[in-house]
Amino acid sequence: MKITQSTWYPFQSPEVREICAHLTPAEHELLIADARQRGADIGRWIAAPFGLTAGLLVWWWQLGLVLLAIFVVYFMFSGLPRIRAMRRRSMALLCETEWARTRGCAPERLRLMTFPWTR
Repeated sequence: MKITQSTWYPFQSPEVREICAHLTPAEHELLIADARQRGADIGRWIAAPFGLTAGLLVWWWQLGLVLLAIFVVYFMFSGLPRIRAMRRRSMALLCETEWARTRGCAPERLRLMTFPWTR
């Protein structure tokens, strides 16, 4: 399987699509490196504890249920704030690009995603 270094994803907002279309090679590399780091962080902070919990739920369901409850609390108090911080970091990186700065983009006004079923 070939790994691409595209910045495209299905629900990307038009603003983000426009910024990504005008990235310099250095900015593109910075965004890709940040995305890789976020993927590793999500694996470490969320996927690994969830995988352990799911495995124990199948292997020893009583302990798995206890760990599932602990994971839900952990995710609410640790995972969600981290995901929000990653989102803010992504918006800041996009707004720090040369093209976005010349257009006056600000992280507070930038939409990362749009969904076809919402207006």
